[in-house]
Amino acid sequence: MRSHVHIHADDPACPTCPQVQARALMGRAEPHAGADDACPHVQRWRNMLGAVDAVRDRLGRPVDAGIRDTVVALNLLGLPTLQSCEGHVNAAGHGLAAPWIDLAVEGPVLVRAATLLKAFYADVAPPEADLRLMLEGERLGNGGGFAVLETARLALAEGRCTPTEVERLRERLALRQAEMQRFTSFLRRRLVEETTSRVADVCGTNTQSRG
Repeated sequence: MRSHVHIHADDPACPTCPQVQARALMGRAEPHAGADDACPHVQRWRNMLGAVDAVRDRLGRPVDAGIRDTVVALNLLGLPTLQSCEGHVNAAGHGLAAPWIDLAVEGPVLVRAATLLKAFYADVAPPEADLRLMLEGERLGNGGGFAVLETARLALAEGRCTPTEVERLRERLALRQAEMQRFTSFLRRRLVEETTSRVADVCGTNTQSRG
């Protein structure tokens, strides 16, 4: 589990470079050709990535690599995160066998998150219930919910799982993580769309002002 600090990335839209966003959001942030500094969109992603990478838990460990981009995308979309985990299966029973992220407990944030989940599953074939992402209170995750995952964690910690059952749980974790990554790709696309729309609005405003 990793606790987060978040920053608000409210940089002004850059009306000169709507195409650079996709590269930035896919982790290929590049400066403009011939420009001295990176595009504001690229810098915005880098700033948030830097903030997330600076987070450490009480043991000094960073945000899990497998959930890092999801945390960055959610914060950039205006959904502050509090803590997260990529999911773990180990004999000590440390961690839950599914990825999860806790969001700021604010009405508008949770409504927005629910709207994004609905849009995500409107675009893709919904998976089986165990893999489907859901909101349980402020927690975004899958695996059937906290009670189910905690039962499995306790069984691991108490040594009640056979090697076959442990391996099966690891396979389920991999599938659950893959579903979170699918959602992360959706969030990146949504971030590109929303930023592009903002750029278009700025360009339109500038054109009207000149007219």
